[in-house]
Amino acid sequence: MKKIRALVALILLLNGTLVGLDASAATLREILEKNGRDYVLANSSTVAIQLDERDKFSLARMLMRNLRGGDAPEILIPLAQKGDVPSIQLLAMHFGTGKEGIKTSKAQSSVWTSRLETLLSSGDEKNRKAALATLCEIYKDPNHLLFNKELAVKRCEEYYRLPDTPLGTQAASYINPKSPLYEPVRAAPLYEKCFSVGDVYCKINFAWAGTEYLEIAKRVTKQRLFEYASLAIDVDSSVGLNNLGVFYLDGFGTPKNPEKAVELFDKAAGRGVVYALYNLLQVTFFKYAEWKDAPKTADRAMVLIAYYDYLSPELDRFDSVPFKEWVFSKGRLPSNDSEFSDFLRERAKAGSDTSACMLAGHLRKIGNLGESIQYAEMGRRTSNLKVQQWCEKELSRIDVLAVIKP
Repeated sequence: MKKIRALVALILLLNGTLVGLDASAATLREILEKNGRDYVLANSSTVAIQLDERDKFSLARMLMRNLRGGDAPEILIPLAQKGDVPSIQLLAMHFGTGKEGIKTSKAQSSVWTSRLETLLSSGDEKNRKAALATLCEIYKDPNHLLFNKELAVKRCEEYYRLPDTPLGTQAASYINPKSPLYEPVRAAPLYEKCFSVGDVYCKINFAWAGTEYLEIAKRVTKQRLFEYASLAIDVDSSVGLNNLGVFYLDGFGTPKNPEKAVELFDKAAGRGVVYALYNLLQVTFFKYAEWKDAPKTADRAMVLIAYYDYLSPELDRFDSVPFKEWVFSKGRLPSNDSEFSDFLRERAKAGSDTSACMLAGHLRKIGNLGESIQYAEMGRRTSNLKVQQWCEKELSRIDVLAVIKP
């Protein structure tokens, strides 16, 4: 958690003494070392003039990761006009989704997506692969302005036929009910093929998918999924460690072990895994286990919540809303393991969709599936698509529990 505390300190830094920009600095790293991150973010146009093209791209990514994406196109568009494929990919994707601070623009997204289409006949196999991968993501994403089911199937199938496309990527597309490629019968043999060549990461991804999708749950056992999830320790996968923590917290395929879960969440969070922070917030508010670095005051909890929001593509995460509502209304942390869930229950009955979804997840964790379904159904009636999907995912996890064998 030392890394988290250090980064939080940067977020809270409101002012400080920064060394003036040195015109002789040749790289982004040197400028950062001499002037600090905040200066670079606030003066990106000036900084960009001094950088070579690779560093300009790195600066644009830095802006986007820090929710300053509105300044990134100014840097990326000249690079893309010169044919820089990574810049073209970012512009095509993010103008269509509005993620990481870039404002949506169908016209701009169409321009750069068309450039990707032209790369398919360029004769450069590396660029063709990169273009196909991005076009597949663009056309199959319901949240992208250029979402197109027919083109998704066409471009994704072309991408999947490439010899070195990860089998796990293909399989995941076929089991996602929201994907235009949804065809679960094709996923199972792909996963088995993936396993046969010793792809550990494929097994780790399969384990997580098995907690969410019926088509996998029907074919495996909880114990097998837990065994695959545990491989995250062998390969030291940061995301996998967070997911394994959820297995321990839920008691999925293994006896419940909240303390082990917290240990894994803590390790993953220290490496920047965003959802590990969310899991630690749940531990803090629902009192699932003791966490030695847990916030002791409401103000410190708000710092952690703000940090979670800050690292996420959206500036204000919908799933952190109930935590903030508690802090703003109570001014303290929950004093026992039922106080926060009682608060969510009251809020949900008063019409709060986010409280209903969060409560549904909590009730599922403690084994109260009937009431969990009740609140998930309550929350999914919202007009907020993201919150609706949150509740629907909770219902999917309950469906899995109904069919999967121990």
